[in-house]
Amino acid sequence: MLATWFYRNFIAHLLFLLDPEEAHDFVLHLVPASTGMLKVGRAAIFNDAVLSAWPRLQTTIVGSKLANPVGVAAGVDKNARYVSSFHEFDFGFMEIGSVTANLSAGNARPRLFRLPQDQAVINRMGLNGDGAKKIAARLNQAHQSGMIQFPVALNIAKSNLPGLHGQAAVADLLASFEQFQNSNLLYVTINTSCPNTHDGALNEASELRQILEAITAANSRLFPLFLKLSPDSSDEFMQLVVNLSRDYAVAGFVCGNTSVTRARLTTEAAAVARCGMGGLSGPPIRERMLTQVSKVFSLKAADQQIIACGGISSAADVVAAIAGGASAVQLYTALVYHGPFLIMEMLAQLALALEKEQTSVAELVGNSGLGQKIIAQLAK
Repeated sequence: MLATWFYRNFIAHLLFLLDPEEAHDFVLHLVPASTGMLKVGRAAIFNDAVLSAWPRLQTTIVGSKLANPVGVAAGVDKNARYVSSFHEFDFGFMEIGSVTANLSAGNARPRLFRLPQDQAVINRMGLNGDGAKKIAARLNQAHQSGMIQFPVALNIAKSNLPGLHGQAAVADLLASFEQFQNSNLLYVTINTSCPNTHDGALNEASELRQILEAITAANSRLFPLFLKLSPDSSDEFMQLVVNLSRDYAVAGFVCGNTSVTRARLTTEAAAVARCGMGGLSGPPIRERMLTQVSKVFSLKAADQQIIACGGISSAADVVAAIAGGASAVQLYTALVYHGPFLIMEMLAQLALALEKEQTSVAELVGNSGLGQKIIAQLAK
């Protein structure tokens, strides 16, 4: 559509003259002032047919109704500075973080790299952030002021410190979790999958069990818990985590995160190598995400849910993830390359396709046959 075409062909070129991290921060600063522009775009995209079909987009996560299944992924607004404005983009929900116990500068710069030919990003941010206490206070203040108009979830991770294992890791994550016991949260994600820290993925079952025991005991608000899985997880590790999740009434899984692989890239190998280590996000990891969603869907308990995250940049991608077993999806990298109107355009296309099939997002979950029909509709 016109708005997204204009962003890709003009605005993105200007933003890409900036360092990627500077561009990210610059755009976030503009978010609160963009509501007028977004209202104009919404009026152009959401015609009467779209508005009539809009209820078909509703989905449910941990018993809470969402207006639509497309959310903001963790990493976009780590510190909850702009969370009160993101509903203007028509996202159905948002996940802040990853939040760590203490203030952290993260890894040394440069640590964020674009791969425009693949519409991908490599990052090794290293869990930089303001720390749990400050972020919780900021989130609570925004909720108390009535500024937040959609569900917000929390993503927590252990601090980026070498040798943080065992009881020290448990205490670190627990310190973050306890700061949010007075917050209004849709769910809490425990990030088991950040590749940009000293220790990489949290892949020791014994440590994860200790963490779940401690957080479950401290969960006085009974926040639903999700586990975030790396798309690089082996089948054995996924089976182990799903089995463990049943012992602690884990509500579901976020599948997945960035990948340390460099598969499916068309960017010149030397250019990729210059970026160095870090997690890859964007379309090149889409198939890994979809494979993981299907695998976890086949392993999980019936009442557990999946949120898909990785490489989603179109309405067809949303359909593929939901038909594979996800109840909702999250975006990040697609916003870098396609801009703020992408969400509205995706939702409009999805609503109309669902209307043509006389179905809904709720009926699409795990229904691959229906998903294929809707994707065919979207391709016309």
